[in-house]
Amino acid sequence: MAASDGSGDRLRLTFSVPAHVLAARLFAASIARHFGLQEGVVEDVKLAISEACTEALRRRARDGDELSVSAVSRGGGIEFEVAHEGDVRPDDPGKPAVPGAELHHMPLVRALFPGAELVADARGTVIRFSAADRQR
Repeated sequence: MAASDGSGDRLRLTFSVPAHVLAARLFAASIARHFGLQEGVVEDVKLAISEACTEALRRRARDGDELSVSAVSRGGGIEFEVAHEGDVRPDDPGKPAVPGAELHHMPLVRALFPGAELVADARGTVIRFSAADRQR
């Protein structure tokens, strides 16, 4: 499904079954290839999407809550986002706001894409990173 947000088309995959993380990886890789990212960057995107999905799945309060993986083309690259909208496990809200705090799967995502960010509050979890700077 694609929706325009004014800066490009946003492509989104939504799922609720953890086994569909593989589909999310393939979805992200297809988008990255479509927009001409180098194959090494495509492999890093796949790994970062897996880690971000695993982090979001770990944080959700209830099995069956949906996750979405979306991508939008911006500035010659692609911005990816993994989001879980819904209740977050009670011990998790606010932890990413602590300076220097790292969560289980974020160190690898940030190693691959240094600008990666995680935002979590009572409304859910969003992990985003951009592959734009990796193409230069």
